[in-house]
Amino acid sequence: MELLSSIVAIDSQRIIGNTTTQETRYFISSSPAPAARMLAAVRLHWGIEKQLHWVLDMSFGEDQRRIRKDNAPANVAIIRHAALNMLRKTPKDRMSVKRMRKAAGWDDLLLTEILARVF
Repeated sequence: MELLSSIVAIDSQRIIGNTTTQETRYFISSSPAPAARMLAAVRLHWGIEKQLHWVLDMSFGEDQRRIRKDNAPANVAIIRHAALNMLRKTPKDRMSVKRMRKAAGWDDLLLTEILARVF
């Protein structure tokens, strides 16, 4: 069992047009790292999270989905992540994830190639 070694508070400010919002986010960690390293870790985590969300939204239209009941949101998220990982493992020159996803729906050979790399 890991012990709590640090509590991190990050004050952030966001300016959009004439609107400024401020918030403090809190994190707990088992790492006794210095503040600069903790900040870098938080930024890295959210950078990866933001990039993944952007790809899922652009490729799968995730923000427009209205799946909200019971375990459905978590289950569909797992399926989308698995599909994204399969598409990324299939090298196609100059084909976006969204385009490859649509092409796999139309072309059984491409779909077979994508699935063959996983199984």
